[in-house]
Amino acid sequence: MTSRETDTLTLEADIEAAISDELEAINTGSADVLDRAGNAILELVTRAAGTVQADLQEAREAAERLSLQLKRVAISFELPTTR
Repeated sequence: MTSRETDTLTLEADIEAAISDELEAINTGSADVLDRAGNAILELVTRAAGTVQADLQEAREAAERLSLQLKRVAISFELPTTR
């Protein structure tokens, strides 16, 4: 299992725990527990957004590398290229 997969599983477990806390707080009517659960959910959403942003940057960099490789191949075979 990769580090990214482990991070994803941890994030999913944390989200489930936060949602469970949120539901418990709603059922018990405890504002303090509700606030903590809501803050935990916001923190998890922020973490997820950071992970998505890192994944997007990695995908962009990979696409750029592949594009450059394809251009080199096209040039070596004297194929027309765009840009």
